[in-house]
Amino acid sequence: KEETRVKRMPICGSFRIGMLEFILVNVHLSPKNAVHEANDLAANLIPKLEERYGSLKSQSVIFLGDFNMSYTTKGMFAKPKPGDDTWSPLIQNGFVPCIKDCFTNVVQSNCYDNICIHKKKDHNLLLSDLLFVHIF
Repeated sequence: KEETRVKRMPICGSFRIGMLEFILVNVHLSPKNAVHEANDLAANLIPKLEERYGSLKSQSVIFLGDFNMSYTTKGMFAKPKPGDDTWSPLIQNGFVPCIKDCFTNVVQSNCYDNICIHKKKDHNLLLSDLLFVHIF
């Protein structure tokens, strides 16, 4: 039996704006289990997205929400501090966090929230560049 430690299941939605197609995955990891849930997110959800949408479209996934931990392990923005390899499963699958050096909560004391995008998109464009063109 497959065991998952994700307390709050992510919500996924596929969207299209003109020629841009992408998948949003809303993430809200448990504060007490964020490290394990981040690993499970990469280990269990990414393969399911690839199975459903194919490997190319699964690169258009945008993980966003409350990860309940910082991206970095050093410096003033390392609160709450992740383990040294917490983000490795997402990074190994080509996803990179966009928020690396600022606080994200209201009182500006912790880095809970983030947006993770795939580092490649068609023709080596960053998905963030494509979104910027369509949103702004």
